[in-house]
Amino acid sequence: MAMTPRTTRTEVTNLLDYLLESEIAIATNPVVESNGRIGWSVSSGGPFLVSRTPRLSNYRHWLATSAYSAVLADGSLLQLSYDFDGRLLTGHRLAHIPSPFDMDVGLLRTAPFADVFDIYAESPEEPVALRTPIRFDFNRNKAGPGHPAAHFTFNSSDCRIACLAPLRVGQFAAFVFASFYPTLYAAHTYLQSGSTHRFDDATVTASERQAPYVDWRT
Repeated sequence: MAMTPRTTRTEVTNLLDYLLESEIAIATNPVVESNGRIGWSVSSGGPFLVSRTPRLSNYRHWLATSAYSAVLADGSLLQLSYDFDGRLLTGHRLAHIPSPFDMDVGLLRTAPFADVFDIYAESPEEPVALRTPIRFDFNRNKAGPGHPAAHFTFNSSDCRIACLAPLRVGQFAAFVFASFYPTLYAAHTYLQSGSTHRFDDATVTASERQAPYVDWRT
């Protein structure tokens, strides 16, 4: 099936509905489409990134402004957004942001997320879990040397490892749950099925193939 705004919005909505109904997620935001972007509605006019490197301030800001597609049961966030120019995919941001604390699931279900974060952040006895966010980004219009159109980022915004092509949301979800939640992945065939949803046209260039890059073809 071709990747269009309509099919993409349906795929994102179906994934979020499944995560919520299966109690893999404890909260999701409605999928909205505005000016070619399919994603979530941010409730604050503030900056999307408080800092360019992974910090607690970014995580708390995203909680406070509902800048996420889903909050998973462990407090981790999923951010899923796609950009289209007409029917042409021009970009996406697909991120998994681990919770910086091992937060109580019951507390997360009953109190505002930002308040729960503050309880843990202000406690001298709660260690920060050093788990880095991961991101699969695509930006057709900014592709160039050192900035592959499709790339994988972790640990630093300067890290851009070229990828074969953009990712569909099911493919991203399959990667996240197989890599970080293998028990959930094994128990849910819906998550496994997403790995077969692929973007057909490669965007990796000949020069990018000269260095290590992410290629999922079999």
